Amino acid sequence: GKDKKWKIGVIGASAITVILAMFLFGYCYILRLRHRKSFKGTQNNIEEQKDEDLELPLFDLSTIETATNKFSINNKLGEGGFGSVYEGTLLDGKEIAVKRLSRSSGQGMKEFKNEVILIAKLQHHNLVKLLHK
Repeated sequence: GKDKKWKIGVIGASAITVILAMFLFGYCYILRLRHRKSFKGTQNNIEEQKDEDLELPLFDLSTIETATNKFSINNKLGEGGFGSVYEGTLLDGKEIAVKRLSRSSGQGMKEFKNEVILIAKLQHHNLVKLLHK
């Protein structure tokens, strides 16, 4: 009678809920995979561009140390999550800003190169220009 109909209703509602939940999780999983693929595509584009677009000069550590007065606290402009930024002056008089990664930085070489590429492409009055050859 009534109990049997109630049990069938509960089982039916539970089955529908489980099926809907499976569809929802599947949809979220597919969206996540698509997002990861598009993010990896963006990262690959940046990786490809860095070799083609940028020809940046390299400075040895002694040149950087001389310019920043051995990373003097007086030359420190600020500090972020990955390290400190120092101002300095090269021997030719050109003013520079130098980012020195902290030992505890979670930023790897790939992330650092991506940051350099972004700074090179951005132009803003609060950003220093990246030196080009």
